[in-house]
Amino acid sequence: NWGVRNGVMKKNWIFAILFFVIWVGVGSYLAGRESPTFDERVHVEAGRRYFLGDFEFDPIEPPLLRMFVVLPTKLLGLGERLDFLNYRMVVIVISGILFSILIGLCGSFVVVLLLVEPNILTHGHLVTTDAISAILIVLSLVGFCRFPKNNWWMLWGSLAVSVKVSSVVYLGLGLLLMRVGWKNLLKFLIICACVIWATYLFQWQPVLSNKSVLGKEVWWGQIRVPLGGY
Repeated sequence: NWGVRNGVMKKNWIFAILFFVIWVGVGSYLAGRESPTFDERVHVEAGRRYFLGDFEFDPIEPPLLRMFVVLPTKLLGLGERLDFLNYRMVVIVISGILFSILIGLCGSFVVVLLLVEPNILTHGHLVTTDAISAILIVLSLVGFCRFPKNNWWMLWGSLAVSVKVSSVVYLGLGLLLMRVGWKNLLKFLIICACVIWATYLFQWQPVLSNKSVLGKEVWWGQIRVPLGGY
């Protein structure tokens, strides 16, 4: 019944808005009480360098989220060195928006199950790629299950791969188990390539070239990463 279904969707979106407010409030409280981790400093520094066109710094992870984290400082001219709470708030807002979309699609119960996952609880308010990529993977798989003829799930999946390299493995296994079909898989790979290319500011050289991790040498030589992090 369309009326019942429409009513359920409306309740989901009301809960999604309420959840977003709570998520941002709790996330900002936690973010303000914890000192920056080692990974956070690397992600922020990488984001700054990527805006200058230097993709050589820590190429193991793609630049999408890292650039988003420092984007407000570029747009508002707030300077390069800020309290880490400002950078963390970007991650908190993005993850809150993605969770709200997921609630609107699936309802609150499914999202509550996802929220008790330790990776989300630990990294949801930190400047890392883990939580955002996990939510995007779930969004992509849920999108395919709920709306298989709609290509939005391909965009969510492409964004997940553009946030964290390991998303390729988890998302790929999920899509294969769901039997998306070779045509859909090929279309998805093409969209992925385009999104990744765009996140590298439409340059193929940083994606395809071999690069050293952090530009440092270790006792056995220089660490090389083919295809960037991919």
